[in-house]
This record gives sequence, C-alpha cells and structure tokens, in this order.
Amino acid sequence: FDHVHSLDLQYHLNRNTGALSRVLERGSRSISYTLNAMVFNTIPTLVEVGVVTGLMFKKFGLYHALTVMLTIVIYSAYTIFITQWRSSIRKDMIFLDNKAAGKLSDSLLNYETV
Repeated sequence: FDHVHSLDLQYHLNRNTGALSRVLERGSRSISYTLNAMVFNTIPTLVEVGVVTGLMFKKFGLYHALTVMLTIVIYSAYTIFITQWRSSIRKDMIFLDNKAAGKLSDSLLNYETV
C-alpha cells in the first residue's frame, strides 16, 4: 500500500485500474464456477457413468458396456474439441471487454487528465 502511494505521478496516470479490476472480478467468478461445476456436475456424472457401465456389463455383457463407454468417449472428445475452438473466440472477446472496461474506468477515475 505504501509502495503504491510512493510511486510518481506518471505511474498513476498510466495505470490500467479498470482493466485490472475487471480481470480480478472475472478471475474470482471463474474460480467459483469451476468449484461448483466440479462438485455438482462432474463428480456426480462420473459416478453415474461408472454405475451405468457396471449395470450394462452385469445385465447385458461386455459389448453393451463397451458401446456405452465408446459413445461417452466420442461425445466427450467432440465436446472438448468444440470447447477449445470456442475458447479462442472467447479470449478475443475477453481481451476487447477488458480494454473497454479499462478505458471506461480510467476515464472516470482520471477525469482531471481528460
């Protein structure tokens, strides 16, 4: 805190407070979303897939169980592929959003230089 206040005026005029606050806000929401997804979606789904595959093996044999697993693996691979494709588009959107939020916040905070 003291270090930031001891920096010269040029540093404070050129900082990107708006972009930084936007990144921190998005990061905290991402951590919360990831934890919720793991606890309430991913782990129960993996347990369910294991139970269903086990029941298919017990009731119908190996080939039906392998068919269920193969279908899930193919669907998962497709989903991962599409998600990674969308991630590159989303990164561009986030970059532009950070830039806009930074200019908005900095123009309001540094009105004396505008």
